[in-house]
Amino acid sequence: MSIRVKAFIYVVVFLILMSFLFYLVQRSIIFPSFIKIEHNETAENIRRVMKSINREIYHLDKICHDWAQWSDSYDFIDSLSEDYIEGNLLSETFKSNNVNLIFYFKNDGTVIWGHAYDLEKEAAVTIDFLSNNKLDPSHPMISLDSTSEVEKNRLKSGVIDTPKGPMMFVTRPILRSDGSGPSRGMITMGRFINREMIESLKDQTRLDFELDYPLTIEKINLIKDEQTTYVEKDLTFYTLSQDQFTDVRTFYDDVYGKPVFSIYYRFPREITKQGLTSLWYALLFFIGAGLIVSAALIVLLHYKFVRPLQHLTNHALGFEYDEDFSGRLNLDRKDEIGTLAKSFDIMMQTIKERTDDLKAANKKLTELSQIDGLTGIANRRMFNEFMTKEWQRMSRKKGCLSLILADVDFFKKYNDLYGHQMGDECLVEVAGEISRSIHRPDDLSARYGGEEFAVILPDTDEKGAFFIAEKIRMAIMDRNIAHKGSSVNPFVTISLGLCTVIPQHGDEISDFIRNADHALYFAKEKGRNRTMIFGQIPGILPGQK
Repeated sequence: MSIRVKAFIYVVVFLILMSFLFYLVQRSIIFPSFIKIEHNETAENIRRVMKSINREIYHLDKICHDWAQWSDSYDFIDSLSEDYIEGNLLSETFKSNNVNLIFYFKNDGTVIWGHAYDLEKEAAVTIDFLSNNKLDPSHPMISLDSTSEVEKNRLKSGVIDTPKGPMMFVTRPILRSDGSGPSRGMITMGRFINREMIESLKDQTRLDFELDYPLTIEKINLIKDEQTTYVEKDLTFYTLSQDQFTDVRTFYDDVYGKPVFSIYYRFPREITKQGLTSLWYALLFFIGAGLIVSAALIVLLHYKFVRPLQHLTNHALGFEYDEDFSGRLNLDRKDEIGTLAKSFDIMMQTIKERTDDLKAANKKLTELSQIDGLTGIANRRMFNEFMTKEWQRMSRKKGCLSLILADVDFFKKYNDLYGHQMGDECLVEVAGEISRSIHRPDDLSARYGGEEFAVILPDTDEKGAFFIAEKIRMAIMDRNIAHKGSSVNPFVTISLGLCTVIPQHGDEISDFIRNADHALYFAKEKGRNRTMIFGQIPGILPGQK
């Protein structure tokens, strides 16, 4: 692929990536701000509905407060005056104050007068839980908050479910007109949340909402399960977003703390639609501007860089394919590309010289780093690398890995008796016999240290490893290398320790080598010139560290 094509692809890919990143930024940072605005607007609308209902309760409380803090009402609790009833508690009182319920209670919950009235039908209404003419003092409709410091500020308000639908109510203690007491009883006023009130609330809030009543457990659970829940400081509401609208619901709790009805509102998604439109316009503008800039950049790259570099590239292709470092560019240019060409020629000459030297050095270095200088077999470094590689391979394969550690018996006495030069020759002989005793390419014999040797046998079980160990031991005995200082044999012998494992996750190579060393130590303790298997050492179970 030519530089021209690559430059074009890079610019196009860069433009695509930048457009994609621009879209991601818009989508993940800008667009969520529109969603947040829409979310805040939704929450605020629901709050407006909730506040409008609470405001109706507040207005009802103002009426109730006027009646509760009135000396005539205070005297009525004890006198039950007919004049008070005929002068104040007529049907016109209900209509003029727009209340559906007025009840007077003594402090023990006894009803001394009460009436519920349907203003639309102009007929009396029966409230079941008030039909017995007495409420328990703990009933949530009359259980006033007794923790207030000033008795006249005590009140109970909220919404309660009735057979005629949800009703907002306010209960206040009855005091004298100057606010003095103590209270002799309570007055409760109520107003049904009916269609007329809902329409009035719609006019106040200018929101087309609905109240869902009655509620069932199934309906409540369905709303909570299928819609997204948002919990803010003073509001919990549920949303279900669609293409054009967001359905919003919140529950209004009664005095028992249970949902009595839900407020349903369908919010048009105009804000997010505008946000998406703005996002796409911005993206199209960015792409258009990017195309213009990219075209100009491609032309500039072609004339300033691509075409001169193509000439340089054609001369350099020989080095890439045939690794012939003898060719030279010999470009006569007075710019940076000419300087680069001359530097390239000098570099090729230097590379050719250094490559030849490096190959020779690497070959020698590899031999020195992995081969023991005396015995000609693998050294300790090669042993460690090979052990790590085979341990990992057998762990994946779930195969057996065996390790033999061998030590020349009484080698110090051999050196003392025959001298260090003969000792070195003895080690060379032992190493040679060990190497000749193994034949598979995957096996490794190494000088482990001093007069100690090691054999790594991948894919070899304990029985096979024992056979190899004994083969090595017998081969060295058959060499008949004289050793008058040995107390077990007049010739050189070795002791061998063997350990076999199937590497598992969590096992350590150091434990594996230590176990083989334990077996070697026990072979020496048992009289030398023998092979001991780690799993057969008395007091140590097979596989025990």
